[in-house]
Amino acid sequence: MRFPLAFAFAGLVVLVAARADAQTTTATAADTVQRSDSTPSTRYRYESFASFAKHTFGPMPLLRATAFAGFDQWRRQPVHWTQTSRGFRDRLDSRLGGEVLGHSIQFAFERAAHEQPEKFHACQCEGLEPRTLHALLTPLRVETPNGPRLSAIAPFGVVVGALAVTSVHPGGFSLSRGLEGAAGGVASAALTSVVRELWPWHWRPPGL
Repeated sequence: MRFPLAFAFAGLVVLVAARADAQTTTATAADTVQRSDSTPSTRYRYESFASFAKHTFGPMPLLRATAFAGFDQWRRQPVHWTQTSRGFRDRLDSRLGGEVLGHSIQFAFERAAHEQPEKFHACQCEGLEPRTLHALLTPLRVETPNGPRLSAIAPFGVVVGALAVTSVHPGGFSLSRGLEGAAGGVASAALTSVVRELWPWHWRPPGL
C-alpha cells in the first residue's frame, strides 16, 4: 500500500523538521539580540513546529482535501474507485495523504533554505498594473534572516512536493500529473493574492 509509506515518509520529514526547529530556535534568538531592532532580520521567525502542524493537519487542509475529494467523486476520477461512500473515503484518503506529504516536503525545503513564505500584505502602490504584479509575485516572495526577497526555492519545493504526492494517488508516480499539480498550486496562490489585493469591499469572506 502506498498510503502507509507516504505517511511514514511524511512523518520522517516532520521529525527532521522538529529537530531542526529545536536546534535553530536558540540561534535565531541570539541573532535577534545581537542585531538592531531597525534591521529587517529581526522580523524573521522560523515557522514553529506547532504552526507547521496546524497548516498540515488543521481545518483548512482537511476542508481543502474534502473539497478536492468531492470534485474527484463528481468527475468519477479515478475510474476504478466506486461512486459509493467507500469510493469517496478512498479519494479523501488519497487527498489527505497528498496534503500531508506535500506540505511536509515544502516545510523541509523552507527550513533548509532558511526561508518561509511571506504573509500576504496589500501593496502600498497605486494603479491596477503595479498592484496586480505585486499580487502575482506572492508565490515567490519569502522572509529570510536578511529580510524579504523573491526566491525560486519556494515554488521548487511546491514542484517536488507535487511530484511526490503523485505516489499516493492511483497509478503511482507521474511526472506530468506532478508538474500539472505544482503549476495549479502556484497559480492558485497567485490568483488568490490578486483577488485579495483587488477586493473592492471592506467586508471580506473568511480566509480572504
